[in-house]
Amino acid sequence: MVAKSLYGAIKFILQHDYFDKDSRRNLICCNYEPSDLKYSKLLIITGDNAEGKSFFVKLFDEYCDRKINTECLRLGMSLRTEKHWSRSCIYKDESAFSTGDSSISSVIKGIETCQKREQEHYVIFDEPNLGLAESYHYALGEYFARFITDMPSLTKGMVIVTHSRELVRPLLDYHPHHLRFGDNQNIKNWVERNPKRKNIEELLWLPEKGRRKFKRVQEVSKELSKQ
Repeated sequence: MVAKSLYGAIKFILQHDYFDKDSRRNLICCNYEPSDLKYSKLLIITGDNAEGKSFFVKLFDEYCDRKINTECLRLGMSLRTEKHWSRSCIYKDESAFSTGDSSISSVIKGIETCQKREQEHYVIFDEPNLGLAESYHYALGEYFARFITDMPSLTKGMVIVTHSRELVRPLLDYHPHHLRFGDNQNIKNWVERNPKRKNIEELLWLPEKGRRKFKRVQEVSKELSKQ
């Protein structure tokens, strides 16, 4: 039986060969740090660029749709870059408003949508601090924390994908599940440690790294679809 809990969704998705350390198809380094509360409704996803975070979010979206028939409200770059009427309902016109203004407005609208929904749903905030000055990141985390304390019963879980330590800091007391991509850092150590600096060569390699991983994921996906 497929579980509807956030914990159940995470465990199901991580069974894919993409994440299986013992599989020849293993492509993505992902360390799952479960919450001390098994049925916590908060999942925080961290990790460097091109390590598989967005791919996991895609699989999570598909899990909601195909496996448990539950709506998934996905707010992030995938919607932000679309030329679709739904984009204008969430994000402001960035030619008239700052990127940070558009980001925080999308968070407010996303939470308001959850509060008004009349059916079960999940919500994903993918890099909600994009364009927002670092001085606001902690406050944004506190805003999410306020929502968690009064989360509607129909909101089955909230997923936050971020590179921001300050955003995560006020959420540590809310027993999050944590998925770490690219290495095995636990969430508390990641929040407290200074980031490891990359060099210019690593920076310039990043686009190619992303392309190669995407290509390999597509190849494995085709292999699996033939089984």
